[in-house]
Amino acid sequence: ELLPRVFKDTIPLNNISYSIRGILPNIEDVSEIPNPEDKKYFVGGLYRYEIIRDFKSVNYGDHLKEKPKDYSFFQGDRILIRRLINRQFQIMAMYLNDEFVNKKDLYNLIIINHEFDIKFILALINSKLISYLKIKGTTTATKDDFGQLTLNDIRQIPIKKIKKELQAPLIKKSDNILSIKKELQEQSQKFQRTIQRKFELDVLPKKLQDWHLLSFA
Repeated sequence: ELLPRVFKDTIPLNNISYSIRGILPNIEDVSEIPNPEDKKYFVGGLYRYEIIRDFKSVNYGDHLKEKPKDYSFFQGDRILIRRLINRQFQIMAMYLNDEFVNKKDLYNLIIINHEFDIKFILALINSKLISYLKIKGTTTATKDDFGQLTLNDIRQIPIKKIKKELQAPLIKKSDNILSIKKELQEQSQKFQRTIQRKFELDVLPKKLQDWHLLSFA
């Protein structure tokens, strides 16, 4: 009974968006030291409504093993979605608008139908209902393994056809969560700098950098 109600008056996400995987570079294409003609290459973490920014440099061009035909997937308003779901069996997606290139384990989504607000779409993708629907049909999702979503899984997400003014509550929810997550990240970074100074550490362990993302946090 649930599924007919969920899919009533919906369209596939693919009908209102373009989506693609990120790039697959050669080892020699990625560098710690940027060259003037290189592109900023994201190597950080992406979570629900949150991004941990860490970048390298990539020699971007037709020589890459894989890349989108259109570079605009790495520019402007877009949603990035992780291929892997988290341990709580949730899809992880984030809104971004600054320019950088990402690897192929992140899906890039651009909304092309402006009757749908991008932050309304973000809220739907990150919702428990959509996670349930998608992970229910993903055979790799087990307690001991990270489930994976294909690009087609993302493209077939059902989107409710409603007027833009009725999207406002979910848009506001997305904005609120993004703001809270950003503030939490800023406080976390202050905490990390304090720990580094106190214990004279050059680099914090990865788990300590992401302490607020752990299950006990």
